[in-house]
Amino acid sequence: MIVVSLLGLFIAAVYETVITGLRTVNAADDRAYLQQRLSQTLELFAREASVANNVDEARTDEFNFDTPSTDLDYEYDSSAGTLSREGDVILVHLTAFDFDYVNCLGATHTGTVSGSAEDTLRVVQVTATMARDTETFSMTSSTFLRNMLGQESGTCGSS
Repeated sequence: MIVVSLLGLFIAAVYETVITGLRTVNAADDRAYLQQRLSQTLELFAREASVANNVDEARTDEFNFDTPSTDLDYEYDSSAGTLSREGDVILVHLTAFDFDYVNCLGATHTGTVSGSAEDTLRVVQVTATMARDTETFSMTSSTFLRNMLGQESGTCGSS
């Protein structure tokens, strides 16, 4: 009876150790997946925004622009912690996602850019922060709007 009890305790200890190890591995895999997903999303945004030929909306939580082939809209919903592309959620677990802008004179805009000032934008910087369980990580990406160079604007000092 004592041997069976000791064997039961030993099996319980081994089981708990294995389960704890599996939880640690799963948490690390989940964290790596989220980081990879965030990186892929920022790369997709950079690729699409780099060919923008017109900016329709430039806010701290939304960037809507035209490319030669389509209109695209990226929007961050802070209450849901999601980023959407064309209305489809493409990223979750976000605690912050900010669009910041640099115009053709090098001035930084951290809020909404409106009207003709949208035509002066040349760089979009995205800063994203994700949280999962007790871990938080951030990534930043800057994209040069190369097709916006042809935009005419008196505020850029070109005469």
